[in-house]
Amino acid sequence: MLKKSLAVGIIVFLVISSVPYSILSNEISTGTFGGNTLYVGGTGPSNYSKIQDAINDSSNRDTIFVFNGTYYENLFVDKTINLIGEDKHTTIIDGGVKERCDVVHIRPQGDGVLLSGFTIRYSGQTTGQLCYDVGIEIHSDYNTISDNIITNNHDGIFIYASNNNNIINNVIRDSNYSGIAFFSGSNNTISFNNLSNNRNGIDVRNTGMSNENTFSDNIISNNFFGIKLWHSKNIINRNNFINNSRQAVTRFNVPRFSPSRNSWDANYWDDWVGIGPKHIPGFFGFNFDRHPVSEPYDIIGRDDGIPYNWSFGDGDTKYWAVISAVGINPHQIIQCSRDLKAVYNVLINHGWNDANIKVLLEEEATKEAIIGSFQWLNESGEDEDDVIFFFSNSHGYYMDDQPPLDEPDGKDGFIIPFDCDWETWDNCILDDELAVEFDKLKSKNIVIVIDSCHAGEFIDGSSDLCKSGRVVLTGCDVEELGGPLFARMRWRFPYYFTKGLNGRADKNNDNFVSAEETFSYAKLPVMIRSTLYSFIRYRTLETQHPQIYDGWPTEENNEDELNIIDLAK
Repeated sequence: MLKKSLAVGIIVFLVISSVPYSILSNEISTGTFGGNTLYVGGTGPSNYSKIQDAINDSSNRDTIFVFNGTYYENLFVDKTINLIGEDKHTTIIDGGVKERCDVVHIRPQGDGVLLSGFTIRYSGQTTGQLCYDVGIEIHSDYNTISDNIITNNHDGIFIYASNNNNIINNVIRDSNYSGIAFFSGSNNTISFNNLSNNRNGIDVRNTGMSNENTFSDNIISNNFFGIKLWHSKNIINRNNFINNSRQAVTRFNVPRFSPSRNSWDANYWDDWVGIGPKHIPGFFGFNFDRHPVSEPYDIIGRDDGIPYNWSFGDGDTKYWAVISAVGINPHQIIQCSRDLKAVYNVLINHGWNDANIKVLLEEEATKEAIIGSFQWLNESGEDEDDVIFFFSNSHGYYMDDQPPLDEPDGKDGFIIPFDCDWETWDNCILDDELAVEFDKLKSKNIVIVIDSCHAGEFIDGSSDLCKSGRVVLTGCDVEELGGPLFARMRWRFPYYFTKGLNGRADKNNDNFVSAEETFSYAKLPVMIRSTLYSFIRYRTLETQHPQIYDGWPTEENNEDELNIIDLAK
């Protein structure tokens, strides 16, 4: 029972750290995903001795926790489960070098699998390129392979006709052929991996379609080919290419009779001459890293113990909103109510459920009500794959930094609810206080909009709103005031934000409006209008600068955008 108790202690710690493990007893228990937790290894009376037996007995949304040890197995995963090892250095799945056998094969029925915390080694070693004896074969979508050591396999990871997978923070080394190989697949993310001593670090092969993949923030070293591409429209940026015999090569795609044309930017190449772009050799030669960097990146991967995007919620993405507005005089009350109504109408007109929107206007927007909205979200069942939109339009100010002392400028910002005392600031809502409430939410898709004076204070401290899984927009910077748009009887930033949200911001014409797009749309007109207003009224040149923090999907990998509005609805 000692090892099981140790595991429970580890997992309870992760629960406290907001990681959605839920193993709270020595028995197989129900987790936060509605599934069970099955144990493999250890000394518990209900534990399995083989991982495959636990997989066979599991159901979708279960978690399988594997204690330290070496397991001589070849696994087939055909369910949506979490497969978690106790320690990647000492929890080993050994394929036994069996001919025509993968170590782990994620089948098409297994969309949304998380595999984390293992050493995976010794697949079959059949020679040749088109070999299926690999460490991990992925034959499904939306899986996450995170924080593993994958070594001494034919191919380390083989992506076969699979899309939207995340390969994050793995060590992939000593492969007979490729560290990561594609046989067809798009919209996969390969980030924060260390790929070394393989024939090919990454090999996007001349079969099927493998476009729109992102390769970023990897260390690719001591391979024969660092990366080999036959396909186009992939993104390769911020990687370290070190001591590969051939750093990168693009090949002519014979079946499609087209050269490989990809987007390369800001990679480190230890053989770059230091002047001009870096040419990526290949037939027709259309690939250049136009902004190579002169020093390698300090790529350390994730060290917080949390697998990237590891939780899958209930598989049903719901949309939740809390929108509040408070003014202090008749003009401001009109402006705030119009802003709130405009935001509400955009959400309702594009398919958001009215029952999932909490509206707090003027006397309804007390501190208790705003803070209580987070309890409402929790009790309503918000989970990891839901989208949460929080909009606050009120006055704001700052005070001396309160514990935890985290502010670089020594000031904690706050918003002013309806019942705030303007002399003592009792019942104000501090940035740190609001951050605590957001940290209680399960969702990893949160948009926060703060429009108040000094709103930038909400994203400048280490205990503020800046976390992975969030996009935070503020109407102005820390030392600035938010201002009105008198011609419209609206506040500036909410006015342009709402116009963008209603479709104006969809610059890529994909029929979705993201938080990032709305910020890009609103920023310039807010700056221009505020400068003109200050000059006309006060004969000064004061500009309101909206701010953005983008931590979606993670702080380390924020290339994607968090969509709020589907214009087709």
